[in-house]
Amino acid sequence: IDQWAVQQLQEFDEKPLLSAMTENIQLDEKKDEESSEEDKEKTHLMNALRERFSSILEDRVKEVRVSERLAKSPVCLVVPEGGMHAHIERMLRANDQQVPQTKRILEINPQHALIKHIDSLIPRDQDSERVQEWIEMLYDQALLSEGSPIEDPNIFAKRVTRLMEKAAFSAVLDA
Repeated sequence: IDQWAVQQLQEFDEKPLLSAMTENIQLDEKKDEESSEEDKEKTHLMNALRERFSSILEDRVKEVRVSERLAKSPVCLVVPEGGMHAHIERMLRANDQQVPQTKRILEINPQHALIKHIDSLIPRDQDSERVQEWIEMLYDQALLSEGSPIEDPNIFAKRVTRLMEKAAFSAVLDA
């Protein structure tokens, strides 16, 4: 639900309305100890990956964490508590209001195949340009998914082209 609507309506059918972009949203009220332990294990296993994401994106995100909300996307950006949604920031800036940029939280999906593959590369290839480029692309993808502009569309287009060239080359070899 749009943040403006959530602030005005607050509830529907005796259920509170929440923005899906908020930091501490609880989607499953019946979370048990077993799944909580499983979440802690996932977070621990991805520490090196989270640290790599954090070091690359340190000036753009407040934090990188393992997501409990994502099912199909590899990453998403969420608003920290007390922060302003990106679309509201853009709207206020478009009306010449001075609004500080909110550093959002990047959540990574530990179940997504791409995240698993990058995580498996970290121990042996952590500082490679390839891993850095993929992390930058995932961040840009998260920005695009939320409707925010990316910092440098030309670099993004070049990265996508390089990935497509490699994928096409691999497909030719497999054929």
